[in-house]
Amino acid sequence: MLKIPNNKKLVNMLTVLTVAGEMPLVAASQAGSHEGYRKLFYELSKKQVLVNTKTNEQMRVKLIHMSDRGDKRRCRFYKNAIPILDWIGTRAYYEEMFPDNKMSGGEQNRFRNAMVAEAVLMMLESGIEVLPTMLPALRINNRHNSFNRRSCFYSARQLKQTLNKGMNKIVSSRIVGALFAGNNVYAVYNTRSSAIKWKGMNEMKTKHILTDLARVNGDVSVCDSAVIFGKDDWTVLKSFFSATAYGEKDFRFDKIYPNVYAIPQSPIGIELLKLFKIPNFQEKILAYMFEEKDICRNSGYGWHAVVDGTYVFSYLDANIAAISRFYETAKRGKGKHKFMVVCYDFQEKFIKDYFEDIASIATMPFQEIIKSIRR
Repeated sequence: MLKIPNNKKLVNMLTVLTVAGEMPLVAASQAGSHEGYRKLFYELSKKQVLVNTKTNEQMRVKLIHMSDRGDKRRCRFYKNAIPILDWIGTRAYYEEMFPDNKMSGGEQNRFRNAMVAEAVLMMLESGIEVLPTMLPALRINNRHNSFNRRSCFYSARQLKQTLNKGMNKIVSSRIVGALFAGNNVYAVYNTRSSAIKWKGMNEMKTKHILTDLARVNGDVSVCDSAVIFGKDDWTVLKSFFSATAYGEKDFRFDKIYPNVYAIPQSPIGIELLKLFKIPNFQEKILAYMFEEKDICRNSGYGWHAVVDGTYVFSYLDANIAAISRFYETAKRGKGKHKFMVVCYDFQEKFIKDYFEDIASIATMPFQEIIKSIRR
């Protein structure tokens, strides 16, 4: 017997399936709950008694069916299980997005569904609101701050649903959604285990569309930031340069979004996502780490502070676009100046491999940083 909404993993799974249509089993490993979700997957692929603890309603049903093997193994709703979504209020939304429980079955569509599903589960595990019926309705006109410090994720399908009502459509973009959090809006992408191949022009158009949405729905003047999920920081870094394969150097990804945050698909990534729920977390990190007299805002050369003659960069906010700019500065200044990168211990290997002997490294405990900026 499984209880809703008491079983958090079950509710998360229902939410992912509602938003993405299907869910890859590999997403559970990324969330750090592989065995718990794996057990749930196989329980729900057989008939189970589900109980709504709010109404005491019961349903005996086979909820999901599994398909494919290995890393491609995934699950979807059985059609006769759709009424269970009434319990979390998303049945109408699901049936509008996936009429008659059908979706495109091509390999490319399944890959994109997996990208969305993985992003949704990471957001859920970090405490960011994803459930469609709980999200503020996005407006396309009449400015209004819809979020009031709430952290909300909208999938690309939800954005297109809003845009079809009057704004320009998102065409051929690799975006999987948008995160409204703190006092900012972030375009969200998922590289999975390899660098994304994209056309910069399409992503530039998407940036302008998100800026329009941000201006109408929040106190944000421009969308200049992106979150990229990936296997590791190297995978995200390589994605910056993939647009050059199309001969569009002016639209390299870090030229479109000057601030790009690398979030590994792991429990560590879930912890990093919690930073985004804190307004102005980037500035608060700098204020905690450095004395005001040492901070260099908008230096143009990439460093955040100059401490005792050493040019210091803080990677504590995971801004991988900014650190790539600092790397170029440090490489040119090697042997002439001293450079340092401050990072978390789980980022140290990437920094060592990337900078080699160009900069020294100092590490900080993650929990110390997040506690300090929440005060």
